[in-house]
Amino acid sequence: MITINVRTSMALSEILGNWKFQVSLPQTSTFGDLLNQLTQTHGDELKPYLFETDGKTLASHIMFMVNGRNIRFLNKEKTVLQDNDEITILLPAGGG
Repeated sequence: MITINVRTSMALSEILGNWKFQVSLPQTSTFGDLLNQLTQTHGDELKPYLFETDGKTLASHIMFMVNGRNIRFLNKEKTVLQDNDEITILLPAGGG
């Protein structure tokens, strides 16, 4: 098993229970596996934040990062995770 450190925005912390937490995954797990585990655990409330309306495509307005690097410049959902990786999920900031 590997331990993944997840950080997210305060908006998602209400759904996820905290803005910073750890997830255990089997070795050779991918970023997509992490998202699947999170959506299985937190269900229909979380899914619309992470995916487009098709429920499969990553939401284009969300920044998903592995160790400070945007997964869109890595291997997207197929990015293989390593023990103690830092995952950041950022929603766009609102304001005026």
